[in-house]
Amino acid sequence: MKKVIITLIFIVYVLILLGFVWFLNPEDLGYNTVNTTPFKTIDLYIKGLEQGTLNIYTVFLNLLGNIMLLLPLGLYIVYMWPNINVSSVMILAILFPAMIEIGQYLLQEIGYSHRAVDIDDIILNSIGFILGALIMKGRS
Repeated sequence: MKKVIITLIFIVYVLILLGFVWFLNPEDLGYNTVNTTPFKTIDLYIKGLEQGTLNIYTVFLNLLGNIMLLLPLGLYIVYMWPNINVSSVMILAILFPAMIEIGQYLLQEIGYSHRAVDIDDIILNSIGFILGALIMKGRS
């Protein structure tokens, strides 16, 4: 029964997650943004904080927010499959964030979404997924 309840909570989480990353549209900048240079956006946030052009809240929300976004997914995967091996966790940690960004790109291409597509989101989301998996592994 416990796994059923956790799975139902997880389904709600996934629906909210997809609604947020695919269907909640931020302000239309008038152009589509795609960043394929690793750490470029992270560096811009850090430099913006250092130069005073960005506040700590904005940097914190964007960087830590992207890490926290998939942490529950890492928790859930290891909870449901406690014997999952490290290589499978690593593959899933890259695959899930990549699917989110591909979805954002496709929605951008059909003119529905204005969300940025960013390799740094994949990096940060992967870190969150792995942290979630490590937390759950540490419990067992």
